Amino acid sequence: MKKLRSTALFPTLIFSTRFKDKKLCRELAEECEGFARLDDQGRKWSLVNYPHGYTSYASITDLHLRSSQFEKLGRWIDSQVAIFAQELGYDLKGGRLRMTTFWINIMKPGASHPFHLHPLSTVSGTFYLKTPPGCPAIRFEDPRATQFMARPSILEKGSGLFHTYKPSEGSLVLFESFVRHEVPSYRAGKSTKPRISVSFNYEWVQPDRF
Repeated sequence: MKKLRSTALFPTLIFSTRFKDKKLCRELAEECEGFARLDDQGRKWSLVNYPHGYTSYASITDLHLRSSQFEKLGRWIDSQVAIFAQELGYDLKGGRLRMTTFWINIMKPGASHPFHLHPLSTVSGTFYLKTPPGCPAIRFEDPRATQFMARPSILEKGSGLFHTYKPSEGSLVLFESFVRHEVPSYRAGKSTKPRISVSFNYEWVQPDRF
């Protein structure tokens, strides 16, 4: 392999791993569907802001405080966020990353989630509970995209403006909150079953706020 004379600077790290407790994943998916049935406020908000889907983003954002099962998942996610923070080289100056919001997303055919980022957070992520065949993947945008000027396309596969991460049940993906991402439209195909996931944000807190 030819030695490069260039140095890679400012990498964008995306962390992924898997949760092995399949039984807990099934139970959490059922809990999500139960919350959706009971959450009148969330369903009304989703009708306007998340057509063909349900999210508790505007109604129930503290799953880890409402359910012992989600608390268990939250503790595992905490451990993975700690690993990600080390890989990012964060100097937390005696502080820590704390989960501040934790909510449900249920996508049905026709639902989509346009490009966005998570302001006022440090690390964000999604954990996947149900991923039927044909359900959409999460897609990340190169954070430098708005700065490119007269730049040719890149020949190497996977080095374009976007990167797609295809999730599976029990998978976790973490990213820094400034990274823009989307979930394209869920097109009915092999399955019409819902895609169920939970998303969350972490903020950097100082010792006097623990």
